[in-house]
Amino acid sequence: MRNHLGDDSWRLLNRLRQNIQEPPKGLGARQTRELLEEDLMLMAAFSGLSNETMPHHQGWLFFDIGRHLERVLHTLDLFKLAFITARNPGLPLWEVVLTLTDNLTAYRRRYRSALHPTAIIDLLLFDEGNPRSVGYQLRRLQRNIGRLHRSVSSTYRNAEERLILEAFTTLQLADIEALATLSHDSTRSSTELSRLLDALHTPLSSLSDALTHSHFSHAEVPRQLITMQP
Repeated sequence: MRNHLGDDSWRLLNRLRQNIQEPPKGLGARQTRELLEEDLMLMAAFSGLSNETMPHHQGWLFFDIGRHLERVLHTLDLFKLAFITARNPGLPLWEVVLTLTDNLTAYRRRYRSALHPTAIIDLLLFDEGNPRSVGYQLRRLQRNIGRLHRSVSSTYRNAEERLILEAFTTLQLADIEALATLSHDSTRSSTELSRLLDALHTPLSSLSDALTHSHFSHAEVPRQLITMQP
Protein backbone atom coordinates (compact mmCIF):
# COMPACT_ATOMS: atom_id res chain seq x y z
CA MET A 1 0.00 0.00 0.00
CA ARG A 2 2.86 2.40 0.77
CA ASN A 3 3.88 2.47 -2.88
CA HIS A 4 0.38 3.43 -4.04
CA LEU A 5 -0.55 6.26 -1.65
CA GLY A 6 0.92 9.75 -1.56
CA ASP A 7 2.21 11.58 1.50
CA ASP A 8 -1.05 13.53 1.96
CA SER A 9 -3.07 10.31 1.97
CA TRP A 10 -0.81 8.79 4.62
CA ARG A 11 -1.08 11.87 6.79
CA LEU A 12 -4.86 11.58 6.65
CA LEU A 13 -4.75 7.89 7.51
CA ASN A 14 -2.40 8.49 10.43
CA ARG A 15 -4.66 11.24 11.78
CA LEU A 16 -7.72 9.03 11.39
CA ARG A 17 -6.00 6.09 13.09
CA GLN A 18 -4.99 8.32 15.98
CA ASN A 19 -8.55 9.60 16.41
CA ILE A 20 -9.96 6.07 16.44
CA GLN A 21 -7.31 4.28 18.50
CA GLU A 22 -6.45 7.08 20.91
CA PRO A 23 -9.61 9.12 21.52
CA PRO A 24 -9.47 11.71 24.31
CA LYS A 25 -10.96 10.48 27.55
CA GLY A 26 -13.97 11.99 29.23
CA LEU A 27 -15.62 13.37 26.12
CA GLY A 28 -19.15 14.64 26.38
CA ALA A 29 -21.85 14.18 23.77
CA ARG A 30 -20.96 17.39 21.91
CA GLN A 31 -17.22 16.64 21.85
CA THR A 32 -17.86 13.07 20.70
CA ARG A 33 -20.05 14.28 17.86
CA GLU A 34 -17.39 16.80 16.79
CA LEU A 35 -14.74 14.06 16.80
CA LEU A 36 -16.95 11.78 14.69
CA GLU A 37 -17.63 14.60 12.25
CA GLU A 38 -13.87 15.15 11.93
CA ASP A 39 -13.41 11.43 11.22
CA LEU A 40 -16.04 11.62 8.48
CA MET A 41 -14.27 14.58 6.90
CA LEU A 42 -10.94 12.75 7.04
CA MET A 43 -12.46 9.71 5.33
CA ALA A 44 -14.06 11.89 2.68
CA ALA A 45 -10.73 13.63 2.08
CA PHE A 46 -8.95 10.28 1.80
CA SER A 47 -11.52 9.05 -0.71
CA GLY A 48 -11.06 12.17 -2.82
CA LEU A 49 -7.27 11.93 -2.73
CA SER A 50 -7.37 8.25 -3.65
CA ASN A 51 -9.53 9.01 -6.66
CA GLU A 52 -7.43 11.96 -7.80
CA THR A 53 -3.87 10.83 -7.07
CA MET A 54 -3.73 7.02 -7.27
CA PRO A 55 -2.93 5.63 -10.73
CA HIS A 56 -6.10 4.05 -12.12
CA HIS A 57 -4.55 0.65 -12.67
CA GLN A 58 -5.92 -2.74 -11.61
CA GLY A 59 -5.35 -2.11 -7.92
CA TRP A 60 -7.36 1.11 -8.04
CA LEU A 61 -10.15 -0.68 -9.94
CA PHE A 62 -10.55 -3.24 -7.16
CA PHE A 63 -10.49 -0.43 -4.60
CA ASP A 64 -13.19 1.49 -6.47
CA ILE A 65 -15.29 -1.63 -7.09
CA GLY A 66 -15.23 -2.51 -3.40
CA ARG A 67 -16.18 1.01 -2.34
CA HIS A 68 -19.14 1.29 -4.68
CA LEU A 69 -20.32 -2.27 -4.09
CA GLU A 70 -20.43 -1.60 -0.36
CA ARG A 71 -22.25 1.68 -0.95
CA VAL A 72 -24.93 0.23 -3.21
CA LEU A 73 -25.62 -2.66 -0.81
CA HIS A 74 -25.95 -0.24 2.11
CA THR A 75 -28.27 1.96 0.03
CA LEU A 76 -30.52 -1.01 -0.76
CA ASP A 77 -30.62 -1.97 2.93
CA LEU A 78 -31.47 1.61 3.83
CA PHE A 79 -34.32 1.65 1.33
CA LYS A 80 -35.74 -1.57 2.69
CA LEU A 81 -35.57 -0.28 6.24
CA ALA A 82 -37.15 3.08 5.45
CA PHE A 83 -39.89 2.01 3.03
CA ILE A 84 -40.62 -1.65 3.75
CA THR A 85 -39.85 -2.75 7.30
CA ALA A 86 -40.06 0.53 9.25
CA ARG A 87 -42.66 0.57 12.02
CA ASN A 88 -43.27 4.30 11.64
CA PRO A 89 -42.54 5.35 8.05
CA GLY A 90 -43.07 8.91 7.02
CA LEU A 91 -41.42 12.29 6.60
CA PRO A 92 -38.88 12.08 9.46
CA LEU A 93 -37.53 8.76 8.20
CA TRP A 94 -37.49 9.89 4.55
CA GLU A 95 -35.44 12.91 5.57
CA VAL A 96 -32.99 10.59 7.34
CA VAL A 97 -32.59 8.60 4.11
CA LEU A 98 -31.73 11.74 2.14
CA THR A 99 -29.39 12.98 4.85
CA LEU A 100 -27.48 9.70 5.15
CA THR A 101 -26.99 9.58 1.38
CA ASP A 102 -26.06 13.28 1.28
CA ASN A 103 -28.96 14.08 -1.04
CA LEU A 104 -31.18 16.37 1.00
CA THR A 105 -29.88 19.50 -0.73
CA ALA A 106 -30.08 17.85 -4.15
CA TYR A 107 -33.70 16.84 -3.49
CA ARG A 108 -34.74 20.34 -2.46
CA ARG A 109 -32.96 21.88 -5.44
CA ARG A 110 -34.63 19.55 -7.92
CA TYR A 111 -38.16 19.12 -6.61
CA ARG A 112 -38.68 22.25 -4.49
CA SER A 113 -41.50 20.52 -2.66
CA ALA A 114 -42.27 18.51 0.43
CA LEU A 115 -40.66 15.10 0.70
CA HIS A 116 -42.43 12.36 -1.23
CA PRO A 117 -41.31 8.71 -1.43
CA THR A 118 -41.76 8.46 -5.19
CA ALA A 119 -39.44 11.42 -5.79
CA ILE A 120 -36.91 9.99 -3.34
CA ILE A 121 -36.95 6.65 -5.18
CA ASP A 122 -36.48 8.41 -8.50
CA LEU A 123 -33.49 10.34 -7.16
CA LEU A 124 -31.79 7.51 -5.28
CA LEU A 125 -32.68 4.49 -7.41
CA PHE A 126 -32.96 5.48 -11.05
CA ASP A 127 -31.10 8.77 -11.58
CA GLU A 128 -27.77 7.73 -13.11
CA GLY A 129 -26.59 11.33 -12.99
CA ASN A 130 -26.68 11.27 -9.19
CA PRO A 131 -23.39 9.82 -7.85
CA ARG A 132 -25.14 8.40 -4.77
CA SER A 133 -27.94 6.63 -6.64
CA VAL A 134 -28.18 2.89 -7.17
CA GLY A 135 -28.30 3.41 -10.94
CA TYR A 136 -25.03 5.32 -10.91
CA GLN A 137 -23.34 2.73 -8.68
CA LEU A 138 -24.38 -0.12 -10.97
CA ARG A 139 -23.23 1.72 -14.08
CA ARG A 140 -19.84 2.42 -12.50
CA LEU A 141 -19.45 -1.14 -11.25
CA GLN A 142 -20.27 -2.49 -14.70
CA ARG A 143 -17.69 -0.23 -16.32
CA ASN A 144 -14.92 -1.04 -13.85
CA ILE A 145 -15.57 -4.77 -13.89
CA GLY A 146 -15.33 -4.69 -17.67
CA ARG A 147 -11.86 -3.13 -17.37
CA LEU A 148 -10.43 -5.88 -15.16
CA HIS A 149 -7.85 -8.19 -16.67
CA ARG A 150 -8.97 -11.72 -17.40
CA SER A 151 -6.82 -14.70 -16.60
CA VAL A 152 -8.34 -16.61 -19.51
CA SER A 153 -9.31 -14.97 -22.79
CA SER A 154 -12.92 -15.68 -23.67
CA THR A 155 -15.74 -14.13 -25.65
CA TYR A 156 -18.24 -15.13 -22.96
CA ARG A 157 -19.10 -13.10 -19.85
CA ASN A 158 -17.55 -14.32 -16.64
CA ALA A 159 -19.44 -14.67 -13.35
CA GLU A 160 -18.97 -11.09 -12.13
CA GLU A 161 -19.98 -9.64 -15.50
CA ARG A 162 -23.15 -11.74 -15.51
CA LEU A 163 -24.04 -10.71 -11.96
CA ILE A 164 -23.64 -6.97 -12.53
CA LEU A 165 -25.51 -7.25 -15.83
CA GLU A 166 -28.35 -9.02 -14.03
CA ALA A 167 -28.58 -6.28 -11.41
CA PHE A 168 -28.35 -3.46 -13.93
CA THR A 169 -30.95 -5.05 -16.23
CA THR A 170 -33.28 -5.58 -13.27
CA LEU A 171 -33.16 -1.90 -12.45
CA GLN A 172 -33.62 -0.89 -16.10
CA LEU A 173 -36.69 -3.16 -16.45
CA ALA A 174 -38.32 -2.07 -13.18
CA ASP A 175 -42.02 -1.25 -13.40
CA ILE A 176 -41.94 2.49 -12.77
CA GLU A 177 -45.73 2.81 -12.86
CA ALA A 178 -46.09 0.23 -10.09
CA LEU A 179 -43.79 2.34 -7.91
CA ALA A 180 -45.29 5.70 -8.86
CA THR A 181 -47.99 5.61 -6.17
CA LEU A 182 -45.72 4.55 -3.34
CA SER A 183 -46.71 5.79 0.08
CA HIS A 184 -46.70 4.31 3.56
CA ASP A 185 -50.17 2.77 3.08
CA SER A 186 -49.81 1.53 -0.51
CA THR A 187 -49.54 -2.25 -0.31
CA ARG A 188 -49.10 -2.95 -4.02
CA SER A 189 -46.32 -0.44 -4.61
CA SER A 190 -44.57 -1.46 -1.39
CA THR A 191 -44.65 -5.06 -2.58
CA GLU A 192 -43.21 -4.05 -5.95
CA LEU A 193 -40.45 -2.06 -4.27
CA SER A 194 -39.63 -4.96 -1.94
CA ARG A 195 -39.45 -7.32 -4.91
CA LEU A 196 -37.18 -4.92 -6.79
CA LEU A 197 -34.84 -4.44 -3.83
CA ASP A 198 -34.54 -8.19 -3.31
CA ALA A 199 -33.91 -8.77 -7.03
CA LEU A 200 -31.09 -6.20 -6.92
CA HIS A 201 -29.59 -7.40 -3.67
CA THR A 202 -29.33 -11.08 -4.67
CA PRO A 203 -26.79 -10.76 -7.53
CA LEU A 204 -24.91 -7.90 -5.86
CA SER A 205 -24.43 -9.86 -2.63
CA SER A 206 -22.75 -12.61 -4.70
CA LEU A 207 -20.56 -10.22 -6.68
CA SER A 208 -17.77 -9.97 -4.10
CA ASP A 209 -17.38 -13.76 -3.94
CA ALA A 210 -17.32 -13.97 -7.74
CA LEU A 211 -14.56 -11.36 -7.93
CA THR A 212 -12.59 -13.15 -5.22
CA HIS A 213 -12.87 -16.46 -7.03
CA SER A 214 -11.85 -14.97 -10.38
CA HIS A 215 -8.98 -12.75 -9.28
CA PHE A 216 -7.82 -13.67 -5.77
CA SER A 217 -8.10 -17.45 -5.64
CA HIS A 218 -4.62 -19.00 -5.61
CA ALA A 219 -5.71 -22.60 -5.35
CA GLU A 220 -4.36 -24.77 -8.12
CA VAL A 221 -5.49 -28.11 -9.38
CA PRO A 222 -3.03 -30.74 -8.14
CA ARG A 223 -0.89 -32.25 -10.87
CA GLN A 224 0.83 -35.60 -10.82
CA LEU A 225 4.47 -35.15 -11.84
CA ILE A 226 5.23 -38.80 -12.53
CA THR A 227 3.22 -41.82 -13.50
CA MET A 228 3.48 -44.67 -11.04
CA GLN A 229 3.65 -48.11 -12.57
CA PRO A 230 1.39 -50.72 -10.98
